[in-house]
This record gives sequence, C-alpha cells and structure tokens, in this order.
Amino acid sequence: MLKKLIILLLYLLPFLSVGQKAIVDENMEQNERNNSYDFYECKESEYLFEEGLAVIEFVDENTIYIKNETNTGYYGTHISFKIDKKMNVCDLKYYTWDDVEDGSITDFKTQDFDIRLNKNPFKTGIHDLQGIYHLKIISDFNPGEMLSKENIKPKTTHFTYRAVFECK
Repeated sequence: MLKKLIILLLYLLPFLSVGQKAIVDENMEQNERNNSYDFYECKESEYLFEEGLAVIEFVDENTIYIKNETNTGYYGTHISFKIDKKMNVCDLKYYTWDDVEDGSITDFKTQDFDIRLNKNPFKTGIHDLQGIYHLKIISDFNPGEMLSKENIKPKTTHFTYRAVFECK
C-alpha cells in the first residue's frame, strides 16, 4: 500500500505547483525597463480603451491585488495576481483577446512567474510601489472551424511576457 502511495506521489509531483514569492529589492533600478517590457501605470482613467493601466489595491490587510491591462478596442492583455503578507503570489491570471470572431480559442498556462518589488507594500503602502515581472507562458492555440478549413493547425508556443508597473 505504501509503495503504491509513493508511486502515486512521484507521478503527481510534476503537476504540483509550488507557490511563487515576490522578492523585495529596495535597490531595484527605477525605470529598469527597456523596449522588451510592457509598461503599466496607476492612473485615473474614465476611458474604456486604455493602454498600460495598472490597478493596485488592498483586498484586506493581508492581501494586495495587482492588475495590469491594455485595451485598444481591437485587442487586449490582462494580467492579475494577489500577493499576501508573506509575499506569496497567488491567483495569477494571464490572457489576451482580440476582436476577431473566427471560433479560435487560445488557452494560456503559466509555467513560471518571478516578480521583484522596490518595497514591501505591507510595511510602507502602495504609493511609489514599482514592480518588474517575468511570466513564462505556454499558449495552446486551437483554430476554429473557419481557420481549420484553411488548413490552419493547432499550435503550442512557449514565451516569456515581461512587464513593469508603477504606482506614483
């Protein structure tokens, strides 16, 4: 019985996800970004179409919620996650969308995530909070019926999404 349990655990080990931790790096370079990083900024906006919008707020005294979004009206990107007081990252979501209705579906799976913050928001608040992150993603594209007729095949790609956010 014990042998079967060990075999089962060894089989499941690759599928168990270990929580990611946010790292506080007070020496993090301001504006460490370059052209390969998307930029998100906390700002008031009444516009539906907004590029590079960051929302950072306390859910409760033990959790902050960070959302980065772009919406051009033609396509959009959404990244959101929570960080708890112990700096554990949870509820990570990444997806994109576009205005093309061809029945295609793209599923995104997070493979790895690392984030650095310039300060601990639980000690000093979110004012002047900056972060930089890398998100390794597996994208599974499944063409809809229309594209399948054009001989477009399902495709899996691996990529890294890089972004910087700041809340001044």
